[in-house]
Amino acid sequence: MKNIEKDPVILVDYSDIIKPHGQAFGDLGIVRDGSSKENKYVKGYMVTKIVGLSTKI
Repeated sequence: MKNIEKDPVILVDYSDIIKPHGQAFGDLGIVRDGSSKENKYVKGYMVTKIVGLSTKI
């Protein structure tokens, strides 16, 4: 932990990937379609992306 800066910048993004017509995808779940005006729930995946920014190499 000594290589971590005092005030690191860590970005976390929760997104979804919709597959409304998918049939053969493994572990397909139900997600809210963010591009839908009706806020429909469709088949898809939740995705979490984490990025850390640092001035150290």
